Amino acid sequence: MAAKAAAVEMVEVHVSPRGRDSHAGTAKRPVATVAAGLRLLREKRRAAKPRCGGRLVLHGGTHFLDKTIVLKPGDSGLQDEGTGTQLAPRSAAPFITQAMRSIRS
Repeated sequence: MAAKAAAVEMVEVHVSPRGRDSHAGTAKRPVATVAAGLRLLREKRRAAKPRCGGRLVLHGGTHFLDKTIVLKPGDSGLQDEGTGTQLAPRSAAPFITQAMRSIRS
């Protein structure tokens, strides 16, 4: 009888246009930008022992990108282990754009 694989820990970082990049990235205190979310997710995954997966949870709203987001080899993982980085939308559909924000006086 084959041994069942142990569940892999999954860390989550939440991103909301209404968050702040100084927040902890939790559901109640999300970071504001996708770049900050990826940076925090990478830090949490590096700190986790043993290796774990990661989930970047994008809350509804418009997520503006200042530059192209690049997923690195370290963001990848083994599908059967549940490791890697997953983009997981939450409730309302997120919208990601590189369009310029309008400046209001």
